[in-house]
Amino acid sequence: MRASFAVGLVAWGLAGCTIGDGSGTSSSSSSSGSSSSGGTATSGLPEVDGLFGTLGKATSDKLAGVWSSTQTSETGEAEVRFRFAEGKLVAGVKCTYPSRGNASLVAGAATTLTTTDLASAAGQFRIGDALAFQKTSGDLDCQGRFDNLSYTFVIQGTSMQLGATEAGSTAALVKVGD
Repeated sequence: MRASFAVGLVAWGLAGCTIGDGSGTSSSSSSSGSSSSGGTATSGLPEVDGLFGTLGKATSDKLAGVWSSTQTSETGEAEVRFRFAEGKLVAGVKCTYPSRGNASLVAGAATTLTTTDLASAAGQFRIGDALAFQKTSGDLDCQGRFDNLSYTFVIQGTSMQLGATEAGSTAALVKVGD
């Protein structure tokens, strides 16, 4: 049986960290890496790994850049990040497991982005394809999802309320860099 948690980023997305109890194997993964006794496994995709690297200073009141939301539970922490750029959205999740010496896994993917509001503090966008990504190492599992819906956003400084139009729900994100 697997102990798990899901990061609720409203109906439009979800990310989670799972730790098995050793009695089974985890579901299939998009890539593998890190041992379960510490260390960091990258996603293998430079643009996804870049979401969690050194970022330029976050500019205020603009959608363009990297946005983050973090959730924790008894099994770990999942930080979801999104980079909004001209014609492209890169999404990733980094799961950290304190009970495993802070081992971490990173998973992510990219898709097209349609918006005319990258330089705006309010507007809307749509992603090209739904994103689902996962990384597994031993009994550690890290996964995320971003649904193909229409989204609206309102930004104040470096805080954003993101809403999924079709789902009628919102999530709060913080801009962490450009």
